[in-house]
Amino acid sequence: MNMKRIRAKSVGCFVGLQLAIVMVTGSRAQGRTKPSLFKGGEAQQFQELRCRGGAGLRFTVTEGRTTSSGEQTRIMIVDFQPAAQPADPSGRNLQPGQCAFPERVVRTNEPYQIVQELVDFAQLKRQLHGAVDTSLTAAEKYPDAQNVPKYLSDAKHYWIFFVRQTRPLPQGQFEASNGRAWKPGKENEVVIPNSNRNKDRERVLKPGPQ
Repeated sequence: MNMKRIRAKSVGCFVGLQLAIVMVTGSRAQGRTKPSLFKGGEAQQFQELRCRGGAGLRFTVTEGRTTSSGEQTRIMIVDFQPAAQPADPSGRNLQPGQCAFPERVVRTNEPYQIVQELVDFAQLKRQLHGAVDTSLTAAEKYPDAQNVPKYLSDAKHYWIFFVRQTRPLPQGQFEASNGRAWKPGKENEVVIPNSNRNKDRERVLKPGPQ
């Protein structure tokens, strides 16, 4: 009788041990395969976020990495103020340092911070030929971690970041895939041929929304 009890206990312990191993292994596998929000596993699609330069924008640039092509990158973090209205094509709805989406404002459950990895210096090839653009508008053609903060220190300059939220607040940020200078009103500008001049063209502004 005692031998039967001992065997039954032994079998029970073995089964329990096997279940424990399965549970631990399963949880580890799930931890490895769960997608990262920052890498886009469950993150939203990239959206166009329009920003106006000025004192309301705060920049922090930290160390990045060396890419496979040998380029050095930096991590640029931008803290901004949410605008009270969507960013219309004219840019008038944005005050210095504010950002908004074209069709809506930044919501209260969304971050007020943008993080983007970008090249540290975008003019290495031009530097070899002594043709580096050091003007205040260099970021319009060669955006990098050095000239974008300088460009957006001016309230007359605007920028578009293509962003998605990495995760819910308070840890979440807007991850930017890329960005470019924005000239408000230019999207309403069309080019038509001028028959009175050989190949010259005149620019005509479409009337904006009334």
